[in-house]
Amino acid sequence: MLKAMDRLLEVDLRSAKEYFKSRESMSVVDGQLIVLRLDGVSFRTRLNGFRKPRDERVRAAIEAAARELMKGFGASTAYVVSDEINLFLGNHIPFGGREFKLTSISAGIASAQVSMALGRPLYFDSRMVRLDRGDELPYIVWRARLAAGNYLSSFARRPFREAIYMDGINYLDCCGKVLARKWIGNQPSRRVIMEYPAIDVIEAWRMPSSTNS
Repeated sequence: MLKAMDRLLEVDLRSAKEYFKSRESMSVVDGQLIVLRLDGVSFRTRLNGFRKPRDERVRAAIEAAARELMKGFGASTAYVVSDEINLFLGNHIPFGGREFKLTSISAGIASAQVSMALGRPLYFDSRMVRLDRGDELPYIVWRARLAAGNYLSSFARRPFREAIYMDGINYLDCCGKVLARKWIGNQPSRRVIMEYPAIDVIEAWRMPSSTNS
């Protein structure tokens, strides 16, 4: 025990901090458009007992988590579909743009918010996707196509092109929702978040607000 304590006392805290800080993964995003994509981990099994394929309580909890993330990260736009949150970040990226901070904190916030809302432990993973300007809508269309395919296969069990035109399809459940801050002058409002069915955003082929947050 005393030998171990002697080893602790030998540590030069400053040099140890500098050395191990240099070993951290420090990928930094600077002034680039990115999306943080958060996916529910094993929600299909962890949400046993909730209505499938899309339970309104689950949808509401995930949308509330997306709003919390928008506020905490200063994002102007988010796209929510199924068990997925896509957070668009532009010129002002928090936490010094450090990738490990962005992914770990966003996953923690979403996991805590949705777990509390639904009364059971639920987890999100988070990854960073780098976009070029103009990629925002094609990216949403790609995620919507994947989500719609999953929704329709469990709902209609018909070929996608046939199922998409069926009467009674809930396009909000099928393709999700875009959340966007209302703009005041050149800055997005911190409080006012507008909601748009993603199917309408895709049809209009126009983002409801700039992603230069």
